[in-house]
Amino acid sequence: MLASIQTPALDCWHLEYWSGVFHFEILGKLMQVSYPISQLIDMFCADQDVKENSRHLYMLNLKRFFIWASKCGKDQRLMHRADIIQYKNDMMNTHEVTTTESYLVPVKKFYAWLSEKGWHANVASGIKTPRRSRQYKKKALQFDQVAQLLSIIDTETLRGKRDFAIVNLMLRNGLRCTEVTRLSVGDIVENENQIGALVHGKSRNEKEWVPITSKVREPLHDYLLSRGNLQDEQPLFASLAYNNRAGRMVPGSISSIVKTYLNKIGINDKNITAHSLRHTTAQMLLRAGAELYEVQKFLRHTSSKITEIYLQSMNDELIHRNNPGKKLDEMF
Repeated sequence: MLASIQTPALDCWHLEYWSGVFHFEILGKLMQVSYPISQLIDMFCADQDVKENSRHLYMLNLKRFFIWASKCGKDQRLMHRADIIQYKNDMMNTHEVTTTESYLVPVKKFYAWLSEKGWHANVASGIKTPRRSRQYKKKALQFDQVAQLLSIIDTETLRGKRDFAIVNLMLRNGLRCTEVTRLSVGDIVENENQIGALVHGKSRNEKEWVPITSKVREPLHDYLLSRGNLQDEQPLFASLAYNNRAGRMVPGSISSIVKTYLNKIGINDKNITAHSLRHTTAQMLLRAGAELYEVQKFLRHTSSKITEIYLQSMNDELIHRNNPGKKLDEMF
């Protein structure tokens, strides 16, 4: 990730404007714009009607693109369609489809924005973004693996109480790592005589009330009691790291915790991660006879198409396990 590595300022990569003027070729004509690329990126990001996190990612990924262009010896002031295609292909050779898509989208938007301003031809127009597979790559846990995962966590320690409460909540309510870290003590509330959590979901502006069962409440209550007196604004799950004691955890920490316990029960598969717990929730509900619409609402999916991916994954798994070709082997 660009954010996790030390990179020089853009101007150190020869992205400074030439003699104070950028030269862009539009329809065979040369235009002059007295803005450095770093400022153009800032202006573009400020113009985008998106959440602050998305705006920040746009900025990082545009810087990534221009650093790549500089390393390739390209003139950042005059990019061509072939350059954008080369960038897409280079990213696809080293990254997953979804990652490549996230890198390419802001580049396409950036050149469309420049074209609207009359500062550069839209050289990214019509370039296709990589197509995602409809098949969900993350695997779900089997029932016996779920039982093993929960049993391996030592609930006699504060760390164990916290970790069990986290994993148990994610398995029974299908919460994402980010959603877990966003929860505060005051987000556990009662609604019409039922206890639930106010979850700040992905791409949502407001929190949604999600019911939790007694099997979620009890270990959560046990963990909170171990922490003593708490204020509503404090994180529901507190960090135990030396440099962030009692502070809010980050999604990467949740992911690492889950992966550690998965490894302890012998699961070391790149397609089984913390997000697999959400996948497990969906599959377990569908296997238990829940309707697709019920699962969609429970997981807070904006579209049933997303939930159908879990169903398709189950069908693919069934075909893989019960290979229909074996019936032909029995015949001839």
